[in-house]
Parts: sequence; structure tokens; C-alpha cells
Amino acid sequence: MLYQATSNAQSVALGTVKEIEAATVKINDFGIPSTDLDITNAQKDQLNNSGKQATDECLRLMH
Repeated sequence: MLYQATSNAQSVALGTVKEIEAATVKINDFGIPSTDLDITNAQKDQLNNSGKQATDECLRLMH
């Protein structure tokens, strides 16, 4: 029950705080799990480039 209450509170907080949503940069993870610690250098580059592109786009939209 505690997990459900905590999960619901987080969902409500993130769903109602526009500042948090506006400051969140969403990147394409290409289906690579965040728990996969054995990714290739090519995958690292792909994720890095995705993050850079998403951040650049976010900053462009803010100005």
C-alpha cells in the first residue's frame, strides 16, 4: 500500500507541475535499458548524440 501511495503521489506531482515538465529533456533511448551496463561504444555514441540533439532542440524552443 505504501508503494502505491508513493507512486500515485509522484504521478500527481509530475503531472501537475508544469515547471518540471518544461525542464525535462526527453531523449530517444533506442530501446536500450538503463540497467544495461554492457552497451557498445556505438550505442554510447548514439545515446550521447540523442541527448545532445534533444537538449539543443529544447533550448532552441525556450528562446
